[in-house]
Amino acid sequence: MKAKRSVAKLSPSQRRQWLALLQKHAKNQIAGLSNSKNYYRIVIDTNVLLSAILYGGKPKKVLQHILAHQELVLSDYIVDEFVNYLKTIKIPQKFIRQARQKLEEYCRDYDMSVDEKIRDINDTEILRLAITHNALIITGDKDILEYKAKSKVSVLTVSEYIELFIPND
Repeated sequence: MKAKRSVAKLSPSQRRQWLALLQKHAKNQIAGLSNSKNYYRIVIDTNVLLSAILYGGKPKKVLQHILAHQELVLSDYIVDEFVNYLKTIKIPQKFIRQARQKLEEYCRDYDMSVDEKIRDINDTEILRLAITHNALIITGDKDILEYKAKSKVSVLTVSEYIELFIPND
């Protein structure tokens, strides 16, 4: 994980907003509420998740769109990596615990026997998750982006997702 280390501290209201958004959409996802023709399962890697929550910008727009219109698929591996990074930048423990709890609602098991070869062994987890759930991957990771030509799943950057799924941007 190569996220930025210089982080503006999340304000208490920003933390509350993210937790509320994650909780609201987890309930909708569990209930299976989507009649959209463009409804996809989507795996976002840890760096996109961190960028969305800590820095905003395009990753935030993408995460908000996914929560509202798609099915977010995460794994324990992604959530653990997210939480471990938050601990290194002195985010309040209460927020970390609550964020973990909310994000775990999006976690899915995946087939560990899926044999995908990629340079960075840590990226294998994300590929297995996406293949198991027939999900798109949103990432900025160079190894996964280079792998997409021979991948069994679709891989998009944040900008590509916006171009394809978010009208009038």
